[in-house]
Order: sequence, then C-alpha cells, then structure tokens
Amino acid sequence: MVQKKPGKNKKDVVIELNLQPKWEHVANVRTFVEKFLNINYGANEKSNTIAFTVSELIENSIKYSDKGNIRFVLKFDSDMKAVITIENLAKPKNIEKLRKEIRHLNRVSRENAYDNKLKSAFRKKEVTDGLGLAMIRERTGGKFSLRVEGSKVKVKYNLEFN
Repeated sequence: MVQKKPGKNKKDVVIELNLQPKWEHVANVRTFVEKFLNINYGANEKSNTIAFTVSELIENSIKYSDKGNIRFVLKFDSDMKAVITIENLAKPKNIEKLRKEIRHLNRVSRENAYDNKLKSAFRKKEVTDGLGLAMIRERTGGKFSLRVEGSKVKVKYNLEFN
C-alpha cells in the first residue's frame, strides 16, 4: 500500500508492504521503491540509496526471519529524509546476533563499518554476518535502532544524507 502521509507537507509519503519472507521479494521491492521515487521525485543518488537500503534491510530480515510475514515501512519527505522500519519474527539466537551486530555498527565510524567486516571475514576465512548492514552504515552514515518484544523484532534505520 502506498499512501500520502497526513501532515503539514503534502509531499510526505509512506510506503507500507507486508511480505512473505521470500528471496525474490528483495529485487521486486527494490525495483518498486526505486521506480516510485524516480517517478515522483526524479532519478538521483538519494533514490538509489534509499532503494539499496530497503533491499539490504529486507534481505537481512529474510535471512533471520523465523516465520510469518515481514512488515516493511518507508517514510520519507520531500527532502528525501527517510526512515525505514522492518518488522518480523525471529528466533532468540538470531535476535542476539542482530542485537550484537547493530550495537557494533552504531559504535564504529561510518567510514570503517564495511571494511572492518570484510577484513574480519577474510581473517576468519568464512562468510560473516552483517555485511549488508555494514554496507548500509558505511554508505549512508545513518543509525540503526532495534526493539524486541518476545520474538518480534523491529529494526529501524534513519538515513542521513550529507
């Protein structure tokens, strides 16, 4: 569902989707968001960055999802300031991994987030969790927040454009 957000600025928009945790939804949602932003706000780097961030967050939620749908909400204004929220159910071990990863990413400098993850993966010679989240952090400089209620996980990301 795409709706106009009530408020003082008529260009504020909310996009809300409920998705089954399927990998094919990642590319479809990214394409939808990017085309929507390009048509309504013009093709630019902010549109691309928002679409990239959305796809990485949905991919992350699918990876750690336990069961049930994923709720995705994108709120942005005419200046393209964006807040992305993803909600899904997750198992306790995955919640703890996510909590640890978000805590780490919010502490490190934006410039080192992704490089540190790659170096860590190279040293361990294995795939490392959180590469997508680290890419988001390095590319946009925003901050993650995490709220957990039982098995319900809500990840919120505020994009910061310089």
